[in-house]
Amino acid sequence: MLCEEKEVNYRGDTRYTEETILEGTPVYVFGNFETRNAKFDLVKHMQDIVARWKENPKLVERFDKNHNKLLDFDELIEMHKAARTVAEREEQRVLASPALNLVSQTDNGQRFVISTFPPERLIRHHRWHMFLGLMMFFGGLTAYAILAVMWFH
Repeated sequence: MLCEEKEVNYRGDTRYTEETILEGTPVYVFGNFETRNAKFDLVKHMQDIVARWKENPKLVERFDKNHNKLLDFDELIEMHKAARTVAEREEQRVLASPALNLVSQTDNGQRFVISTFPPERLIRHHRWHMFLGLMMFFGGLTAYAILAVMWFH
């Protein structure tokens, strides 16, 4: 995570860095970003409700209009209608829940970055570090070559 709001504290030999994203600050995410919306299988949920109700003698009694302790076709239809109403209410509640945003590594194992810095600034930052690294490499290579020439003469 790369943030502009950063606080560094030391406790003994340990360094603690706290990076904060303040409300209203633009956030940039690089990596796999996926939004998952809630899914709901109305028919499956309704079947589960009916199965649970059939196991509860008091609920069976509620739908058993002729009190023969068996649900005939019309009574079973009434149970299914009531279960559908309950399942539809549950579906509305589930589908009204906010979407879930997920960030993960890419398929080839690259990590993700969460940043408050705009992409252009991050690119400039990393190009600068790459340039410094190359300069140090070629500087070290040059020094090695000079020392090797001096050593063998």
